[in-house]
This record gives sequence, C-alpha cells and structure tokens, in this order.
Amino acid sequence: MNDRDLPPSSDPVGFDATITPGDERGSDAHAIPAPSSEALLPFAVRLASREAGVDRPAQLQEYDFGANRRPIERIVALKLDHFGDFVIALPALRLLRETFPRAHIRLICGAWNKASAERSGFVDEVRCFNYFPERPNQEVALDVEPLRAFEEAADGPFDLAIDLRVDEDTRHLLGRIDARLRCGIGSTFQFPLLDIALPHEHTARGDPGVAVEKYLYLPPDRFNSILEVKEPLQQFGSFVAGVLVHGPYTALPVGKLQAEVGLSVRGHVPGIRPASVRVEVVRDGGQLVVEKVFGRREILALRRGAVRLEFTNETRHSRYEFRVRVEGTPRPGTVRFSGVIVHQVEAAMVARFRPAELHVGEKLSLLVALVRERVADLYGVAAERATGAASASAQADRGPERIAVAPFSNSPIRNWPSEYYAQLIGMLLERRQCEVLLLGTKAQMDDAAAITGRISSPRLRNLVGRTSWSELQDVLRTADLVICNNSGIAHQAAALGARVLAVYSASHQPQEWGPRGIRARAIMYDVSCSPCGFELLRECVAGHACMREITPPRVLAEAEALLAGEGDLAEAEREPAALNTALGTTP
Repeated sequence: MNDRDLPPSSDPVGFDATITPGDERGSDAHAIPAPSSEALLPFAVRLASREAGVDRPAQLQEYDFGANRRPIERIVALKLDHFGDFVIALPALRLLRETFPRAHIRLICGAWNKASAERSGFVDEVRCFNYFPERPNQEVALDVEPLRAFEEAADGPFDLAIDLRVDEDTRHLLGRIDARLRCGIGSTFQFPLLDIALPHEHTARGDPGVAVEKYLYLPPDRFNSILEVKEPLQQFGSFVAGVLVHGPYTALPVGKLQAEVGLSVRGHVPGIRPASVRVEVVRDGGQLVVEKVFGRREILALRRGAVRLEFTNETRHSRYEFRVRVEGTPRPGTVRFSGVIVHQVEAAMVARFRPAELHVGEKLSLLVALVRERVADLYGVAAERATGAASASAQADRGPERIAVAPFSNSPIRNWPSEYYAQLIGMLLERRQCEVLLLGTKAQMDDAAAITGRISSPRLRNLVGRTSWSELQDVLRTADLVICNNSGIAHQAAALGARVLAVYSASHQPQEWGPRGIRARAIMYDVSCSPCGFELLRECVAGHACMREITPPRVLAEAEALLAGEGDLAEAEREPAALNTALGTTP
C-alpha cells in the first residue's frame, strides 16, 4: 500500500475523505469527499439560520446572488488528461484568461503537456502531476504519481479552482485544494463540493432505467393530492371541484403505452348543475397528450374503478404527469385513487446512449462562461457606484430611509399574500424611521387598496399606477431596499444595483429565475412539491403553503439584515473594472 491509498493527514477545506484500498486507477480508487461545511453549499444557497430576532426554520432557504461576486485574484486550473484533450481545452483556457485578465492562473497538467501549456500564453504558472499514464492503453501505469504530489502542486490558497475535464474521475481532486470556489462539470447532488457546477450532459443522455420496462406501477404516494385520507395503496376523499390528483412528473418507456388510472367515484348522484371529471396525461409540464372527459351522466361509469388512456412516447427526454380534475358544481360523493399502471403495448428500438449535442470543448468553454456569470458584476453597477453615481453624500441629502415595496406580479401564484405585505409594511414603519413606497401598475390599483386600507401613516406613499417604467428606474435606483415577488421589478432593481429582497413561491425556483444582482437576495420556503411550474393559483393542491409559511416576521428579519449592510461588498472587495470590460458591462 502506498500513500495514494491513505486518507490525507489534514483537510483544510472541511471535507472528510475516504479512499478505497488498492492500486487501481479507476474512479472508485479515489477519495470521494463528503460535505461537512455549510459554507460550501452550492450556488451560495444556505439555510437561513442567522439570529435576527426571530427563529428561522430549516425550510426557509436563502439565495444570496452577490455572495460569490468578490475579486478573483488566484486561480488554479486542472487539466490532467492527454495531449488531444489539452488541445481541445485551449479555447476554454483562453476564455479563462480573457475573463480574469489580472488574476494569477496556475495550471496543473500531465508532464507531457507542460511545454504546450507554457507556450499557450494563457497561464502564469505550470505545475505537473501525472494522474493518468501518458499513454491510455498502458497495462501497467508506472508513471502515475501519489496524491501527495498533487497536494504539493496545488498548494493554495486560491479564490477559484476549476477542473477542465468533462469526465468525472478527477472531480474529487478539487476537495484537496484550498479554494473559496470549486468549479466543474457535474451535478451538485453527486459532487456536493462544487460551488459552481455545469450539469453533465450524460445525466440526460444515459438510460433512465424505464425504457426496457414493459410494466410500470406508480403508487399513490408519488402523487400530490387534496384527498383527505392518504394510505400507501390508496387515497380517498370528498368529490369536490379542483385538481384532485396530479403527478409524478416522470420518465416513461419509449413506444406505444397504455395508462390505467385507478379512479372510482362512489355515492355520487348527477344533479341539475353540470359537473365533469377530466383524466389527463400531460407532457413536460403543460402539453396535453390525451384526456378522457366524463360528463354529468358519464361519471356513473367511474364506479368501475379504472380509466384507460393510450398514447405514444417518442423520446426519453419527456416527463409525464397524470391529472384528475373535477370541474363544475359536483354533488356529494367519494373519490378513491389507487395510482397508475403504465403498460408498454409496443416497444421502440432505442440506442444505448443518446447522441451528444455538445462538443467536449464547448462544454469546457460553457463551464468557464458559467463561472464568469456567477462571479461577475453582470450589470456593471459596482463600477458605477464606485465612480460616485450613488455616493454617500447623495444618499445623505435624500432624507429618511426609503424602502420600495412591489407586492404584485403578473401571476397570483407568485404573489406573497397581500395581508402579509400589509403586516410587513406596518412593522417597518413602526420599527424604523423610514418611508415606504408602494409600487405597481394601474391594473393593480384595486389590489393595492387592500394594503393601504390597513395602514394609516403619512410615511406610506402609494405610487401604484402613478409611475412610468422610466420613472420607476429612478425610484428603484435610489431605494435603500426593494421588497418584491418573483417579478420584473425584482430583475430591474437587481440590474440597477439596488438591494433586493425577493419572496419566491415554489412555482419557480430562485436558482433558475432569481434576480442576479450584486446585492440581490431571494428567499423561498422549501416544500416537497417545488418546483411545480404552475401559473394558476387554482392548480395548487397545497393551499399556497410555500408562500403562507413565509411569515412577515421572517421577511422583516431578512429586510433588516440587508438594510444593515449584510451582503454588501466593501470598496476593496469589488471586482476590478477589467472584468466588467471583458464582459462588455463597463458603464
């Protein structure tokens, strides 16, 4: 046994590592780090746990979009594979240099690529580590080195470590580097050590595991439902209007399929008022594939206990959902649901892997571009503030603290409840010497009245319907804080460099749709049905719990933390203007 088979003597980045004994060079012979530090959660996501006057449960997640936007001065890049792989990665190395022109870049590569790396002019320093044999077909890898040699080559600290290899067998080496940010291709579920991860195409190309199955059972507990009684093999409850059951958004076998939905309606007598039951198969969140509609009289046929629908699945990419919807004014009755059975009536010929859609070199360049997106001042607002556009003297001349509140979006399912906004505004006016500006469009004036009618204060200014989009920019730019939903105002305020606190419903997650400003933060309540992707509130079967569980005191705590300057970058921490020049965002 040599030292590559032993765990490291110390772990400066807070990871526990175990190594499978043996001399094999396969991926299962290396340390697979397990996360042990909250500071290393990917994408600057951390469960809210700061003490600010209220308890914050683990379900409240906080997304700080400015957390990674600090200067990048020292970079280490890993390119440990072979000569052809190195040549393919040269455009990505060029992009890395162009993105961080002032940073010191150290490249760690195989000894056979050292001369080419030095001639490239893209890096400042080259160190060698032979992780692979020089010739892949060598039966005995005599030229590989112990991991102690890698730790010497990668001695830090660094602001950023990036693995420029698509295959995942070198990803664990990032856990041996003292770096603030670790970047690579893969899933953060598989590699929790990654702070910035470009999803691996193989997660989409690989066989999902159901393509060869001719029979698939989806039990009731995989579905969301509003039925009152939930048991492992059945659910039942009242026959009422609404989406009774939906789910589970899953891959299905490719070919001609028959779905048998276990559904029965008992004790229902058709009345004069119309009522109907729709059993639907929906693809990719919203595309109706097939449905059966049972009208006022046809509902009696549902006593048989099963509904059969036939359809064809042409691709492994799609995800399917089954829905049971009651419309109209049904008379009393009982609904019983026992899951869905999918039969493959006719199989399709499928390849073992799907064709790749991206070149390996393109994936590496996309990884560097993603790093740039995550660490840069995307809108150039830090440089603008540094030149005095929002100087301290200008802020002082403006008067009392100014908080802009935009309680509306273009979809009610994205809106934090109006009564919660009213409570929050009342607490802000009571606790702080501030002025609250209520924002919205003319179409939202009636909705705003539900908030202003609860508050009597001259420090609440109702600007709903009274500002144009151009005037709104000035309001947002000069606000000390903007509180809003997932809306256009959130993104506009973030782009202008304002402090933003956006309250997100579970319909669309912040890591995909959040405001990407240097002082922007989004909060979301973590519920099991997220993300649902619904646009209509009536489609929600959970009573909008993702929003109602975020109470005004919790939002107040976040707001006061931001107003106190939490998350703001000090002048010395702002990324140099050269990075903004590379991005084309210099004001």
